[in-house]
Order: sequence, then structure tokens, then C-alpha cells
Amino acid sequence: MLVCLPFIPESPVWYAFKGRHGEADRSLRRINHGVPNYEPASDLAIIQRQIEMEREIAVDSTWASLFTDPIERRKLLYSCGAMFAQQINGIQFWYTYGVIFAQSIGAGQPFTINTIIDVIQIITVAIAVLVGNKIRRRENLLVCTCGMFVSMLAVGGLGTTHRGGPFSKGVGIAIVVFAYINIVCFNFSIGTLSYTIASEMAVGRNRNKITACAIGVFFFTVWLMVFVSPYLYYTANLGPMLGFVYASTTLFTLTYVWFCVGETAGRSNTDIDRLFMEKVPVRRWRTHVFALDTENTDKGMEKNLSIQEVENV
Repeated sequence: MLVCLPFIPESPVWYAFKGRHGEADRSLRRINHGVPNYEPASDLAIIQRQIEMEREIAVDSTWASLFTDPIERRKLLYSCGAMFAQQINGIQFWYTYGVIFAQSIGAGQPFTINTIIDVIQIITVAIAVLVGNKIRRRENLLVCTCGMFVSMLAVGGLGTTHRGGPFSKGVGIAIVVFAYINIVCFNFSIGTLSYTIASEMAVGRNRNKITACAIGVFFFTVWLMVFVSPYLYYTANLGPMLGFVYASTTLFTLTYVWFCVGETAGRSNTDIDRLFMEKVPVRRWRTHVFALDTENTDKGMEKNLSIQEVENV
């Protein structure tokens, strides 16, 4: 990061926000240097409109509204829920204690197993990035979360074969294989999509506050799972039967996906905000058609549209 940092252009939005318009002009030219005959005037105008709209929106942004306004409260729940659902299924156990776990069940070379986990993550995330927009998000999450649930049940079930003692080589290998399946399902679905979902749900005047809350929930849940896991594994003497615990917590993820995740492909931030304001159930987000009513294009919609235009610059 330190090597690449000098080559990263500063944000033209930040320059404009600070009133440094000349530097914003140069930054836009640098970013769009591959565009023939590029002139930043129009983009600068859009950025300035965004800054003005954000300043007006900030006046109506309050922490209290996150809880008192039912629409803002729903956004908060969906955004924070994405980060909670990502970690509550126990994925951190494999990442943090994978080597110790492999040693405890006597499954081959722990370092090799942990290296394979890292390679699986990289490959799965790469595939998820490439095909993520080609697969319906809701279906992907439902199928993969069910896969995580079943794999954790399998790990727990195999853990009952010899509680408190060494496992046979076959059982140890089977546990590791189901752990790999769990990791693949996680990284192909909620592991990568939760960040996008949390960002998309944090629309409107409280965007920054909702995003901050979602990040806080993420780190708290990571800490909770990392802190609790060794006590469950060793102190409670569950061993691999810990899979039963995480299979049950995976149901939180499944519940979140069913009730809180909708299809947003092709939707702008303005569209998502309207879905919240019109209280459209998430299962209807993909097919919902907005009424052609000019009264709905109020000032708040125009502000979000301006922000969306800047995001597309």
C-alpha cells in the first residue's frame, strides 16, 4: 500500500469540498486521462451540486432519526444486519483457529491445511467477483447459506464419533473437507456480498451514520466470535461438536437473507431509497415497478439522483 499510495490520485470530490477547485480540475483530468478531449467542467458542476445537496441533507441527519423514523430504522437494521449475518455463522473460527483445530483432530499437516484454506478463499472470492452480477443475489445467498448450515451440521455430527479423544484419519479428513465446503459457501455469498449490501442499504440522509454503525457491528461481532470460540471448543469440551453451535447461529444468517435481502441489480440509490419509502417487501424488489407519479420526484429524490450521478463519474 505504501508503494502504491503516491500513484493514487486524490479524490476530486474532497478537493471540491475543501474549495480547492483547481486541484479538483487536475485530479479529474488525471483520472480521465484516457478519455479523448476530456473536459472536467461538467463533472465539476455535478460534484459541486452533490456537495451542496449533501450539506442540505446533513441538516436533516440525526442519530435520533435512526431509531424514531421507521424508514431510517429499517435501513439501519438491513445495513447492520448484513455485517452481523456475515460473522455470526462462525466463519472466524476457521480463519483464527484453523491450525489449532487441525492439530486437535489430528488431520494431517496443520500448516498445509491452513494454506489450503487461504488458497480456497482467494479462488472463491475471485470467482464470486467475476460472476457476482450474473447470479441473483437472493438465490445465491439462500443456497450458499443452506450449504454453510449443512456443512456445520456435518462437522458437529462427525465430532460426536469420538468425543474428547483422537479421531480416525478418515473422520479427520471428512471434518476438514466439510470445513472447506463451509468456507467456499461463505466466500461465494455473504462473505463478499455483505459489504455491498451494507453500503446499498445505507441510502439517504443518514448514510454516513448508518455506515458507521454497520462497521461497528462488524468489528464487535468478529471480536465476539473470536473471543467465545476457544471457550466453547476447549472449556466446554465441545471439540468439533462446536459445529452444532455454529449451525444454529447460521440460522441467523439465513433469517436475515430471507427477510432483509432483496435484488438490487439495475437499481440506483434513488430506486433503493424509494423501495424503502414505499415499504416494498424485499421479495418484491426485483419485480417492483414504480408508479409513474411525478409527485414522487420530490426534493429528496432529486438530491439522491444528484449523488448517484456523481457516483457514476
